[in-house]
Amino acid sequence: MKVGLMVYGDLEQLSGGYLYDRMLVRELRRRGHHVNVFPLHRDPCTERDEHADRKVRSWMNEQDIVVQDELCHPSLLGLNASRERSVVALVHNLSACLASSNETVHAMERSFLKGVDAVICTSHATLAACRSLHPLLPPATVAYPGRDHVLPRPRLPGGSDLRILHVGNIHPVKGLDVLLAALSELMPFPFRLDVVGSIVDEDFFRSLGGLMRGPMRDRVRFLGPVPMADMWERYCQADVMATPSRYEGFGIALLEAMGFGVPVIAGQEGGARELVANGREGFLVPPGDHAAVARYLQALSDDDLREEMGRAARRRWEAHPTWERSLAGAVDMIEGVQAACRG
Repeated sequence: MKVGLMVYGDLEQLSGGYLYDRMLVRELRRRGHHVNVFPLHRDPCTERDEHADRKVRSWMNEQDIVVQDELCHPSLLGLNASRERSVVALVHNLSACLASSNETVHAMERSFLKGVDAVICTSHATLAACRSLHPLLPPATVAYPGRDHVLPRPRLPGGSDLRILHVGNIHPVKGLDVLLAALSELMPFPFRLDVVGSIVDEDFFRSLGGLMRGPMRDRVRFLGPVPMADMWERYCQADVMATPSRYEGFGIALLEAMGFGVPVIAGQEGGARELVANGREGFLVPPGDHAAVARYLQALSDDDLREEMGRAARRRWEAHPTWERSLAGAVDMIEGVQAACRG
């Protein structure tokens, strides 16, 4: 079967969503399917150009079935309205779940979901969000991200400072401002923070300067994007993973850290609740609650509590499915849609 995958830009981009897309390609090929990737432009206006539309439609018609990353929905609405092939939506995270979204965003994503034949979600929270947005959702399944793309190694001993790691693109959703606000209240407390991720919102990054005055600047390192092959070193050197997202579709970086026995502080909205039980593998915080983040960081400065939660985090990672096992359901869904189409 020829499967077309439509994503924004290069499939090798460093984010959890693109990692998931690459792993889905791998599992489809493992089943013997031929996968073609079509990199869409991020500017919807480019895709609405008549010549560009003909090119994309022609490519779609060459496939037996098309899988579309839902993040591309602004560029796909017009194309899907006149499609000739079955389409499966891959939904990592609905933009409509974000507090900054508006009714226009809701309407666009609702229209996109109405125009597909099946839906694959990366968490039950995302599936619930899809059904809330479009109650008559077509057949849908949940296929979690897997755990075995970064294999844990022994942790490296630290010093007197609490080593905090934040992993995520620098964007308001990931809550780096909340973390920095929490740390600004803990300045007598010995810590250092490593931030891993690309700057995707320049205005937001500049706004962080107000939280980075004085001694704070000496305690925070911005490492930029780190290749997956090198992330093990960051996790080995971390005592706590703190990514208090305002919303998280799943949280692959949380799962990665847990594999290394690192307790986590995560946002309570979205899929992180399917990974972390509050008070067991770490702590969950309400969106924007920097006081809760500060309180939990202080709690995790206790060696015994940190070790106890780290062991629980590792056990949770071990119980999580591998990519092959988890994505089997996604591949089954794609094969089933195609079989029904042929029938």
